[in-house]
Amino acid sequence: MKFKLRHLMLAGFVTTGLLAAAAQACPGMEGGKRDHGPDRMFKELNLTSEQQTQIDALREQMKTGSKEYHQKLRDLREKEMALIDQYDEKAARGVIAEKADVMQKLDFMRLQNMQKVNAVLTTEQREKMRSLMEKRKNKMGKDRREDDAE
Repeated sequence: MKFKLRHLMLAGFVTTGLLAAAAQACPGMEGGKRDHGPDRMFKELNLTSEQQTQIDALREQMKTGSKEYHQKLRDLREKEMALIDQYDEKAARGVIAEKADVMQKLDFMRLQNMQKVNAVLTTEQREKMRSLMEKRKNKMGKDRREDDAE
């Protein structure tokens, strides 16, 4: 059983690495800069230079503030991997609980940051952002349904 689990996990890591490499090689990513997600959404909102400056500062603040939590998650993933060879249920539960706590803190930070960004936008920009987010949500749901059908 352990033999199969190791091979399955190894295959997962290899697949993840290949997917990451493929994502970096995608067209439309000049200079390593992606044009999707928040960047494209902010572009479509026609932000003023003052708004862009404020949002950039908020994004940098989020990046700096969340750095320690992301490192903590990496450390916890290493602990999880170590448990594969020497499984201890009590230790596993501890790592999983700690990981959930860190992820909850990151989610809270993201929500606070989104609220601050929202406060920078005009009423029209907020409405447009909600519309864009809804389109994105529907598109992602459609892609998942198509994947499930295959």
